[in-house]
Amino acid sequence: MTIQQTRWGGLALGIAAALLLALFLPTLSSTSQAQNPTLPPAVEPVIVGAAYQRFENGYMLWRQDTRKIYVMYGQDDNGCTGRLEVYDDLWTEGLPATDPAFDNDPGGRQQPERGFGLVWRTGNVRGTIGWPTEPSTGITSLFATYGDRLWANGTAQIFILDPVAASWELVDRWRPDGRCGSNYATP
Repeated sequence: MTIQQTRWGGLALGIAAALLLALFLPTLSSTSQAQNPTLPPAVEPVIVGAAYQRFENGYMLWRQDTRKIYVMYGQDDNGCTGRLEVYDDLWTEGLPATDPAFDNDPGGRQQPERGFGLVWRTGNVRGTIGWPTEPSTGITSLFATYGDRLWANGTAQIFILDPVAASWELVDRWRPDGRCGSNYATP
């Protein structure tokens, strides 16, 4: 995926993500280690290029350094938690960005492009996640690993991804309505 963003915008997002994760990781690490000293310590966070796209029933997040695409299906009423699937990004330069066999949505929405589009057309992903509600956005994202969980930021949101449990959670503590909170205060 091509990452298009300003240098200052990416730096600001990276700093914001680091600050937000700094609020969550010390509590998670110290509480978890005290309760279960056999848990591995948190791995040093990394800042990498990424892409993010919102869909009718969830999100997709692409990580540039690992070329993984995280598909997050919304399953609760608020869209704060759900099922996670992880795909290898098999799209390469020279492949078509979209598939003309999949017409655009009659409501005017367009199919996702490149790696997101390739995954979207795989199996039942399209039928489950729905159509994109906005174009994909290139971002700078901070990823922090703790045990089996991966904390990732996407456009000022923090996702907790748990590939082992095939689940995800949106930690959106900054919303005035407190819609999405974390169930992962301790593992």
